Amino acid sequence: MTTNQEGIYGEDQMTWGHLHVQGGVRHDWSTIDTRDQTDSGGSFNQSDQATTWRGGILYAFPIGLSPYFHYAESFQPANNLSFNGTPFKPTRGRQFEVGLKYQPHGFNGFFTAALYDLKQSNVLVTDPVHIDFYTQTGGIRSRGIELEAHVDLTRNLNIIAAYTYQDVAYTRGSGDLTGERPIAVPKQTFSVWGHYDLRNGPLRGLGFGAGVRYNGNTLVDNTLEYVTPSYVLVDAQAQYSLDAVAPRMKGMLFQVTAQNLLNQRYYPGCAGADTGCYIGANRNVIGKVTYSW
Repeated sequence: MTTNQEGIYGEDQMTWGHLHVQGGVRHDWSTIDTRDQTDSGGSFNQSDQATTWRGGILYAFPIGLSPYFHYAESFQPANNLSFNGTPFKPTRGRQFEVGLKYQPHGFNGFFTAALYDLKQSNVLVTDPVHIDFYTQTGGIRSRGIELEAHVDLTRNLNIIAAYTYQDVAYTRGSGDLTGERPIAVPKQTFSVWGHYDLRNGPLRGLGFGAGVRYNGNTLVDNTLEYVTPSYVLVDAQAQYSLDAVAPRMKGMLFQVTAQNLLNQRYYPGCAGADTGCYIGANRNVIGKVTYSW
């Protein structure tokens, strides 16, 4: 199989006082050449091209509030054949987003809130009649809200928190799936991370952090009968900067990161009710040494 995608794009960013405007256009050419060596009819050639647009506008008020609007389009070729041996059309998407950014003057923090509406057409789903193949539905619609906060509570302590609620469903033209939630898509996700640096005393240069990630339940397959349970994972990190005790070693950093610290068993996704679900990664601890100059 050979896949080739080329594109050209242009973008301009303009500012007039507190008003910021961005606009861009992109054109893509895609070719897919697949050869089935078993002569079972799986070989095909496909060529597609598309022009997509993006643009946004933001106004930065002096008090730190910045409302904005953004629009974007997408183009993704599909390297698959239907049961009848027909290549699929590329998946197309378009997204509208409106939001508010806030950077207060009284303390070091940054907050964002966004509402979005995303629609995709020509989406691939498992063929309900021929399980090992795909079919192309009418589309998927995703609407939701995203909230994010970055706050320095003290000179030493930083907190990052994010929350997403999304209402995702198949649109009209998707047959029996119309109005249903796609597989492997949670309705809610949440994460919070805190990091503390010791800047004084004998442990100066030491820093450590901890965080929690929540992922809501997801559908196992398009039968809509089974769901994976939601899960919560705990992560942690510790680091030490050598320049705190040896100025000549400035830029040298030791770091240890642990993901899924409590070794929680969870299921991030499934291949289907008949074939089973994937078990998430066990506790993962990584140590590294970096030097920057």
